[in-house]
Amino acid sequence: MMILRFRPEGHVTLTVDLSTTGDSPRVCVRPLDRELLRGLLGAEELRELLDADVLADLEFELQRLVDGRRARDADEVHDALRTLGPLDRLGLDARLIDGVAVDRWLQQLREEGRIIDVRVADPECVTAADDAARLRDAVGVALPVGLPAVYTDPVEDPLGDLCCRYARTHGPFVTRDVAHWIGVPEDRIGVALGCLISEGVLIRGEFRPGGSEREFCDDDVLRQLRRRSLSKLRHEIEPVEGDALARFLPSWQGVGSRRRGVDGLAEVIGQLQGAAIAASVLENDVLRARLSGYQSSDLDQLCTMGEVVWIGAGSVGAGDGRVRLMYRDQVGLLAPVVNEDDLPAEPIHG
Repeated sequence: MMILRFRPEGHVTLTVDLSTTGDSPRVCVRPLDRELLRGLLGAEELRELLDADVLADLEFELQRLVDGRRARDADEVHDALRTLGPLDRLGLDARLIDGVAVDRWLQQLREEGRIIDVRVADPECVTAADDAARLRDAVGVALPVGLPAVYTDPVEDPLGDLCCRYARTHGPFVTRDVAHWIGVPEDRIGVALGCLISEGVLIRGEFRPGGSEREFCDDDVLRQLRRRSLSKLRHEIEPVEGDALARFLPSWQGVGSRRRGVDGLAEVIGQLQGAAIAASVLENDVLRARLSGYQSSDLDQLCTMGEVVWIGAGSVGAGDGRVRLMYRDQVGLLAPVVNEDDLPAEPIHG
């Protein structure tokens, strides 16, 4: 049995059992809790562990830019604006199914008092009337007259609410992304994001694959991103048919490789060290299959130099026995512990 352990996403351990008891390798997944993740990584540094394609797909979904998430009627247009915040006409059109009567829907929503026209960070936008007070108090947006008081009464944390809105609908981001979205100085955005971190709403770390800065991310968005990255990895290591495993193992073991000489033999021993192999097949069947032009003198040279040692691993019948090859500095780790009670008392033993 060979056990391989991977850490694909920083908070799980995958155990692949390549035993000979089944047709395919078995995969076991054991989750680690979040605090253990922090301890292992020292921080939320997942840049090398998250999948870039998964992140791109998730961001399109959060922004309602995929089939099945685009608006199909006036109510869904209003819902998109409440979820995403202000949108200019280009951004709104990208979130509609093809061939819809959006102008008629927008006019209907204006007449019903459910959306308003505003100017945010210069572009002309439409937004849900629910955000009127937030945009006025956080950004300084001028509101149309005649809005009901329910939409104009001050809210407790207008800028924090808008930052939360951005975080829930985007992947990992930096301060200037939010500042550009609503046209607010970065220092004000930084203060608001810092408060959200202290409240546990946002997390800061190294998340975006290929990025170079520490980013902010909504806790739920990060949870989705980690879960989907792990799910993709699981599909990549799904059990294979027996013939695929049979093709993989000889290649992985270097059978038929072009390695030669003492250096090539040293690489092979590094891969095989600690394995109990019958002495009768060690050179002719095992080493010769992994080295081109194998010579016994190369193994003698490594042993004479003291780099490689061999240890007996039990008899096989009357005229054969198993041996373990290993580097001298690895003996303490790979050699089995010998119980003194099992040592033979006779001066000569087989």
